Amino acid sequence: MTEPLPSEPLPSRPIRLLSDREVEVLTRWLVSESKREVAQALFITDATVHTHLARIRGKYQAAGRPANTKVALLIRAIEDGYVTLSDVARQIGLEPSAATGAAIMSVARS
Repeated sequence: MTEPLPSEPLPSRPIRLLSDREVEVLTRWLVSESKREVAQALFITDATVHTHLARIRGKYQAAGRPANTKVALLIRAIEDGYVTLSDVARQIGLEPSAATGAAIMSVARS
């Protein structure tokens, strides 16, 4: 005997769109001043950072969730569980309690 289907759809978990390396580049870039800073920290070229970010944006675009700005990528990274706002706040030297507005403003200025 089979169980009846639920009347409401079960909540879905985000599909992991990004590779581990893409997540590493993205999360580092979200808290960095420049692509060059990311490149130096990860021992890759500026062009490689640019390529990773372009591919990340392409994957989000293909999934119907465009992320054309750094703030939009931050939002997607939070939505998909790659990073939390508290993580970002700590990385840029803020206390998580002050993170909400200050972290977003810091990222928006980059």
